[in-house]
Amino acid sequence: MPPTVHYLVSAAGIPNYGDDAISAGWLRHLARTAPDAEVVLDCVGPEQAATSLGGLHPRLRFTDVLWRLSRAPGGREPGEAAARAARAVQSAIPEPGGPGEELGALLEAGTIHVLGGGYLNGLCPPHLGLLAGVGAAVLRTGARAALTGVGLTPGFADDDIALNRALAPFAVVDVRDAPSARMLRRTDVTCTGDDLFLDLGDHLYRGGDLPEVMLCAQNVPLLDLMAKTVAEWRVPESALGLLECDPGDDRETFAEARRRWPGARAYSAASLAAEGMPAAPGQTWITSRFHPHLVAAAAGASGVAVEHGPAGYYSVKHRSLVEHGSAWLVTDGATVPRRPSAGGFPARRVEELQAGKRELAALIHGGR
Repeated sequence: MPPTVHYLVSAAGIPNYGDDAISAGWLRHLARTAPDAEVVLDCVGPEQAATSLGGLHPRLRFTDVLWRLSRAPGGREPGEAAARAARAVQSAIPEPGGPGEELGALLEAGTIHVLGGGYLNGLCPPHLGLLAGVGAAVLRTGARAALTGVGLTPGFADDDIALNRALAPFAVVDVRDAPSARMLRRTDVTCTGDDLFLDLGDHLYRGGDLPEVMLCAQNVPLLDLMAKTVAEWRVPESALGLLECDPGDDRETFAEARRRWPGARAYSAASLAAEGMPAAPGQTWITSRFHPHLVAAAAGASGVAVEHGPAGYYSVKHRSLVEHGSAWLVTDGATVPRRPSAGGFPARRVEELQAGKRELAALIHGGR
């Protein structure tokens, strides 16, 4: 009997801290519960992901076939991207050397699992092809499909008709926030929060002496707000830490932050994967990025989350953590916020969120 194939889909390999950490968590789960299974990770950047995630499961392979199908030339409307990917999967003949060879693993999978993140929404309509491709495989092979921990806002231009159609073959549908749940026209949707809760633990953090105040910004106007804030809070430069999460998007802003505060400690995205997040109780954070909010708040740090960007994206993400128990202040960045001191998530709430994710993992993949 051939080994079970677990086919995972994620935005790993961009590289971006949150997407890679989510993928790592699910791979560690499968290494514990299904070490003999074949695992395939379909992701944005297979070569980059193999470098950072390659050792996390003993039988792990990487591909980007569904990502390439979803981003193939053609119409960018969600329904068009979905139909394009579905047709490719439906018609594929997975013979060695044939045009459908790369889809062989997808069509052999017993479980197909689309991992959480913020890449399935109206800001990136072609990515609906990922869900449609999975759904087409389910209809063709009888595999069991799951979607977990996703943020679906802002919605799609077609009033989410194509989204709901693409999700119809999925056996498990789980989201990370209430607005996403309201977009779905089915009664079995769960809302267990972001998938990073599955793998929270000491391995995500670095020890030792850490800065008193941590800053993570995605653009220069946000840096300007943070500069005014730490000045009003009278934080010395030597007490500051600077964080990069996405080398592609954050590189210039991170470099500017280092120029402004040369005496601050700087933590590159590469160092987060190698050494862990510099978060601990007693700190104060100011971040525009979502996953530093989650991880630092789970460590017990106080913080300010700054909304920015398209309506319904970062605002929903940060406020979902508050709804799940984070004591952080969420601000629109219009004024300098007061310095918070309420801490992050209560320890008991973190345990509850972890337990919910583990139950979901057992439902999808088996094991505990």
